Amino acid sequence: MGISISGSALRPRLPLIIALTALPVLMLAGGCTTGIDGVQNPDQVIDVQVAAASLGDSTFDDAALWVSWSRPDGIPSTPQPRGGYVVGYELYRSGSPRASVTPANLIAFIEGGDVTSFIDSADDDRNAEQITVSTNDSTGYVAVNRAPSSGPAAVSYGADTITYDIVPTPPSPGEIYTYTVRTVTKKLPPQPFPGSSGELSLGGQLKLSTEARSTQATLLEQPILVDPPAAPDPGSRDVDMATTLFSWQAVDSADTYVLEFSTDRSFPEGNSLRSDPYAITQTEGTVISQKVNDPAVAEAFRSVTDPIYWRVGARNSSDALYPRDRFGRAVDWVFSASRSFYGIDAPPPAP
Repeated sequence: MGISISGSALRPRLPLIIALTALPVLMLAGGCTTGIDGVQNPDQVIDVQVAAASLGDSTFDDAALWVSWSRPDGIPSTPQPRGGYVVGYELYRSGSPRASVTPANLIAFIEGGDVTSFIDSADDDRNAEQITVSTNDSTGYVAVNRAPSSGPAAVSYGADTITYDIVPTPPSPGEIYTYTVRTVTKKLPPQPFPGSSGELSLGGQLKLSTEARSTQATLLEQPILVDPPAAPDPGSRDVDMATTLFSWQAVDSADTYVLEFSTDRSFPEGNSLRSDPYAITQTEGTVISQKVNDPAVAEAFRSVTDPIYWRVGARNSSDALYPRDRFGRAVDWVFSASRSFYGIDAPPPAP
């Protein structure tokens, strides 16, 4: 059975999207030029925005952060043998909003100009890797070669070769991070000079942009439900939503929670209702117990005979961007797993 939701139960909640402010400008030296095939070289101002948010996607069992950035305008993302193009991106993570870009903070080199997102997981088991990015004088393309590395973390920059030794470490739940992106582009002079063999040298140079940095994002774990109990399956019975204390364990660095209810275990829009947010800060693992703080929510489920599913969402209200799913869509909360219960078989109110 579905639920009939009245207009009073759907009064506006907290905004779904909070605007992100990021350092917007990446700049490469020089002015605009055009290669011999008509493709502009990356000698121009490039606007790139970086966004980071806790991952609220329930398909991930481990805490993770979603990071995204925009592709530079005016520069091709597909390889251009006789022109400039975006080769890839350096991605750095730091616990300080003003941390310098160092090899120790480098967590990935993302190959390809159109790959503009990354999921940074607390359960990431990536091994240390040596990545060599190099131009080719004959083809005009840039090669990216990957091999295991014994470390330590290091970066070596040359005009036509960059070597990364990346020693990634997973982020820690409860920590607040910012992410920095730098764009790596291939630049080719308008008229390539002949090489030593008399042929045109199409390799060009590798150019690195300045930094674009996100605002803070908190790595949040999923809340753990406590009461009402889930057993015996499919859940507790005779639960009065108007008086019951719903309990869960506090999440490290979360300061806001919400209760959500539905007759569908997937909590689809139009068949779900949320409480008003609870502003609560507690030590990780502390049990939080709250009644439904919106009478309209409890009333909407009055006399529902199907199982009622519930879950708890958490977030840090200081994050510039509330939780996202793996595709970057707003979900606003890092949700717990769900449980079910049966409500009380209450008669409808008198007319």
